[in-house]
Amino acid sequence: MVLRDPRLFAALALSGLVACVPGAPSPDLDGNGRVGPEDVEIILACSGLAPGTAGCARADTDGDGVIDANDLFSLAEDYGRLVCNGSAKLCERRYDQVVHPTSHNAFSSWARFSLYFNQWDEIPAQLEHGIRGLMLDAWPFDGNGNATIDPGESYLCHADCGWARRPLDEGLAELRGFLEARPGEVLTIIFESYLPPSEIAAAFERSGLSPYALEHAPGTPWPTLGEMIGSGRRLVVLSDSAGAGSPAWYVPVWSVASETPFTAATRDDLGCAPLRGDPANELFVLNHFLTRNTSVPAEAALTNETSFLVDRARRCWRERNRLPNFPTVDFATTGGAVEASRVLNDDFARYGGAPPPP
Repeated sequence: MVLRDPRLFAALALSGLVACVPGAPSPDLDGNGRVGPEDVEIILACSGLAPGTAGCARADTDGDGVIDANDLFSLAEDYGRLVCNGSAKLCERRYDQVVHPTSHNAFSSWARFSLYFNQWDEIPAQLEHGIRGLMLDAWPFDGNGNATIDPGESYLCHADCGWARRPLDEGLAELRGFLEARPGEVLTIIFESYLPPSEIAAAFERSGLSPYALEHAPGTPWPTLGEMIGSGRRLVVLSDSAGAGSPAWYVPVWSVASETPFTAATRDDLGCAPLRGDPANELFVLNHFLTRNTSVPAEAALTNETSFLVDRARRCWRERNRLPNFPTVDFATTGGAVEASRVLNDDFARYGGAPPPP
């Protein structure tokens, strides 16, 4: 039988008469948190067009460079289901059972003319790329724009705060906008903060972000992504700040997480040894970036290459007996951090939560 009408392909795929492409992602193309008719219509409207065409970037669901009926097949299994961080399968998993691709010093970017940049692109582009965890530095400033430990205006910045900085309220409001537009997404902030918790809380209130923040008591079970999305509390806020823990959504990071070292000069230095946090904690930050006084952009593509990142994450998973929840990279839109996270999430399902075998 030759099927020429893509709508006929859609009908057959969605009725289960045509097999789904094995392993293909089932994205929520319109960002409304559910796979439905709107997503089918996007593929039909983009059929025959290049994925780079405006409005069609996400329609190539099977990643073969062509938008056609095959892209409809990957929607069939999850049609009508809630989608959490791009996958219906993740909705039933607890937050600590999910890999969240994370950007290191997310605000410090070439696009913002930062002298000591760790990212090429600004945060909205990182989120659109698929990043779901953001490491952010928060600083107070004096009236001359200099970093100080005294209360003052609050900014996002890193290293060159006198030049490349942004009011904290503005940066948080940008995250609120993303969460408003994408109701099926869960985000994480990991703060390196030099602000009192009260100022962080005030900035969350002013920016309208606090209603999204999840209250979590260390030592208690994490909710599933589906539960977080259902409650509207879709933002986890972790911080190394003294006094973190109040408000209840401002979670002391090293009470719930551990990490690997963050001083690797070469790829061979990227090991699995513990640094901060009790290795028994439920969350695992896999620092996966190079530092030679500053970031190393020339090697980002190799460091972030999918198979290299997956191999290291699996090795550390076996050594630490902890899922690497936050593979944290410089230049997050270069290389395969998002794809590697998808592979690791598939590993969790394939091996029932156990580390993959060597």
